[in-house]
Amino acid sequence: METIFEDLKFRELINQVTNEKELKKKLEKEKIVLYAGFDPTAPSLHLGNLLVILTLKRFQNFGHKPLVVIGGGTALIGDPSGKEKERELQLKEKIEENKEKISKEIKSILGEIKIYDNFEWLSQINLFSFLRDYGKHFQVSEMISKESVKLRLSSTGISFCEFSYMILQAIDFLKLFEKENCQLQIGGSDQWGNIICGIDLIKKIHKKEVFGLTLPLLLTKSGKKFGKTEKGAIFLDRNLTLPYQFYQYLFNVADEDVILLLKRFTFLSKKEILEIEKEHFKDPKKRLAQKVLAQKVTEIVHGSEELKRVERISEILFYGNLKELKKEEIKEAFYNVPSEKISLKEKKISVLDLLKEGKVVPSKSEAKRLIQQRGVSVNGEIILNSEKNFSKNDALYGKYFIIKKGKKHYFLIEIE
Repeated sequence: METIFEDLKFRELINQVTNEKELKKKLEKEKIVLYAGFDPTAPSLHLGNLLVILTLKRFQNFGHKPLVVIGGGTALIGDPSGKEKERELQLKEKIEENKEKISKEIKSILGEIKIYDNFEWLSQINLFSFLRDYGKHFQVSEMISKESVKLRLSSTGISFCEFSYMILQAIDFLKLFEKENCQLQIGGSDQWGNIICGIDLIKKIHKKEVFGLTLPLLLTKSGKKFGKTEKGAIFLDRNLTLPYQFYQYLFNVADEDVILLLKRFTFLSKKEILEIEKEHFKDPKKRLAQKVLAQKVTEIVHGSEELKRVERISEILFYGNLKELKKEEIKEAFYNVPSEKISLKEKKISVLDLLKEGKVVPSKSEAKRLIQQRGVSVNGEIILNSEKNFSKNDALYGKYFIIKKGKKHYFLIEIE
């Protein structure tokens, strides 16, 4: 029978691990408690965080007990890891608000697991206790050798506030070891230094060995950070990243990236993934692997009903039946196309004015030329007559004109 470690290896989910031999042995012999931490510095987790949550879920599926720490305390300080400059300090009220939202996202995937807030114990430590009980176990020379600190010291510098962050995270691991006999911390590759601090602190105080494991940085073959777009991160919260946008981001990943992403982001078996890979590369244009990836991950994050809805939107757009879109789905379906708001000064507007005012074309003569070439459709209907007029009643829901120019360029015009 396959072990959790073998599963992680197949999925290429191990970047660094402490004492691999001993950890493998422990995972084969017993069920352990492990944890990952998330600072509530934003109102939602993103795709990079999702990889950590799904890895906790993998351990859970193998019978281990995952815990989560939400950094209500550490978020007040700010983690310097992976940051080129000092973070802006967050307000306690905002952190509390973010904490509630993030907890819901985590529980929607992991179920009713224990979620700790490190404010609970960090807020109880006074300055003398911090220095005497914890600070004495940390050598400054070792702290400044950590990659995140070295990077900042060589550029913008680092405040004592952020410099102390690694001690606070180490205390988290210590507290969970004492409360829950937690023996493993997992996190992103940028958390290696912080994780090692926790392992060392437990060893110095309790003379016990615990373990750390980091996941690889999510990069595409082209070197770009997976889960990021020009407009920012792909969030799990539907109000920050629309479900259709989330689905489309995954559907549009490159062929050279998709199989690895299926391994890391889905619970498909090794056999299933290898079969999908074989079928996909028989005819990559069909985008079989991308479709499976988009379906599986959208269902994990947004649920089966939402997956059906976004697939329906996708089908409507593919076949051009735009009038089947619901009013609230129109902006979602065309989230990434040029959009313009116009007002109807008269009761009617000519198609030439509609195209020019909607910035579909620079001039009426260009609009006329496109219509003659059958290169314009409005709300799914090809325009054959350049004298055609539209009223508000012709707009979808009295508000939207969806223009298609050529074979694939869409524009959204909204009537004010």
